[in-house]
Amino acid sequence: MTRTSVAQLARLLTAWERFLGGFAGILCTDRYAAYADHALHLRQLCWAHLKRDIQAFVDAGNAAKDVGRLGIAFVARLFSVWRDFKTHKIDRAGLRMKAFNIKADFGRWRAGAARCSDRRANSLARQLERVKPALFTFLEREGVEPTNNSAERTIRPAVLWRKGSFGTQTEEGNRFVERMLTTAQTLRLQGRSVLDFVEQTIRAHALGHATPSLLPAVQSSGTPSLAATA
Repeated sequence: MTRTSVAQLARLLTAWERFLGGFAGILCTDRYAAYADHALHLRQLCWAHLKRDIQAFVDAGNAAKDVGRLGIAFVARLFSVWRDFKTHKIDRAGLRMKAFNIKADFGRWRAGAARCSDRRANSLARQLERVKPALFTFLEREGVEPTNNSAERTIRPAVLWRKGSFGTQTEEGNRFVERMLTTAQTLRLQGRSVLDFVEQTIRAHALGHATPSLLPAVQSSGTPSLAATA
């Protein structure tokens, strides 16, 4: 590892401690290095990201092409079983049972990728071996998804706003935008009106009253989980 990459990793870990270091639930993430400090048994790796990485082997058309095709087939089977679970065609016990053979086949695929002459396939196989406990958390833990697509969809409005507005010019602008985007998405996820909340907040501030809370009125029980995106 170069001196530059070490410094970059240190900055990532500092950001992690600042924003998510106290989070004790399950993170659904890609394989971004900043998440490496979170315990593997409290992580779920995003299979949508993994599918894209495997598809790259097929698209390259080199020695890893056949390895990529087999990997994509396994991922497709996994998503098919997950859809059956989400549409209540099978229960969690059925999900675990159907996924059992897929997990075994994927393990054999990973071993084959490790023997492939393609360097990228070797690297991915080694990486997946290291993070193996985080591949199938969603099979056992209620509320955990096999992808972080929900997080990707949540930040999409912010990405589109940034591309179409040229961003901000001051620190005050940064603070305003980050808070308003966070407020808007938090309220939408709860089915609450953004306009009503902003109006109530301004009115409460003007009258010296307590401002309304972004937190939902009723908190659900169970292990918290969080989808994250780099």
